[in-house]
Amino acid sequence: LLTSNVSFEPLEKKSGVHPWCSYRHTIGHLSWLSFSLSSEQTLNIRSTKLIEFNISLLISGIIHALLDIVILQVGPSSALQPVSVTTACFSKMPITVGGEDVTVYFDEHYQKIRECCGITDSMISSKEAFDFQKLETGGGKGGSLMQFTEDNRLLVKALSADDHSSLMLIGQSYCEYIVENADSLLVRFFFHFNRPADGKNYVVMSSVLPIEQPVESLWDLKGCADDKILREDGVSVAQVHKRFFKLHWLVAEGVGCCCHGLVPGGRRRYKDGKSRARTKVFELEEPDCARVKDAVRRDTAFLRDRGLMDYSLLVGTLSRPAD
Repeated sequence: LLTSNVSFEPLEKKSGVHPWCSYRHTIGHLSWLSFSLSSEQTLNIRSTKLIEFNISLLISGIIHALLDIVILQVGPSSALQPVSVTTACFSKMPITVGGEDVTVYFDEHYQKIRECCGITDSMISSKEAFDFQKLETGGGKGGSLMQFTEDNRLLVKALSADDHSSLMLIGQSYCEYIVENADSLLVRFFFHFNRPADGKNYVVMSSVLPIEQPVESLWDLKGCADDKILREDGVSVAQVHKRFFKLHWLVAEGVGCCCHGLVPGGRRRYKDGKSRARTKVFELEEPDCARVKDAVRRDTAFLRDRGLMDYSLLVGTLSRPAD
């Protein structure tokens, strides 16, 4: 039901957040608190109470959807206004990606990030390095097309209209922030371009996971009810979502173990992973812990100041011999 972890701090007008947005997100946060509290209180109460509670969550989700509609009717926030693309946005010289000429946005700024990271145009220019025909839908809710380059160093991903608009608005400040903060945990965008062949917008970003050896476990953490495990013990965890039209799943999960047979095993594994992700603790050496916390604080402050809310901390774990 939730898409973000919400602070109760007052919203400033300069953030560009519409009042309806703050109202909706506050409701979402209160629903999450209610769920955490009530789930403990109803453990020993007969199943009918649990069913009633889950139905209340369903109603809460419907309210959120209606508020989303209201937001669209009243008007989107300034951070999501459609961006008017002019010729000034494009770099003068097109580049080649996957053997196709594409038009890049604000490349004089992204070039600075490429220089800092040792990324060259030749790494994605040929069809042997990257092939648009191999683009596949990702496993997330957005369903964006994406594909790694042949050497797995870079990831090419299609952007939704909202993501493209947001990146057009913050692209220059993002590039400046990355260049000035080498310890930032934000993913590195190296190119932002439009592909004439399909009219879609794409980004080329860094692969944040080790190339030489796959991670054993992969965690997608948002600080809310959408935390999840993407991979565990070297095996990918399928994202089996519970939708409103699967009411029998909702009822079965509310009743408990006596109805587990109504819920597919993939859904049970996914839900269990989400529950464990909410309380996962990663142990680090003290200097590393301080460095990570400092980077997270600075990065989230940068995103918050620009009105962005939907982002994750991607954590991979890999075990190696002590020697």
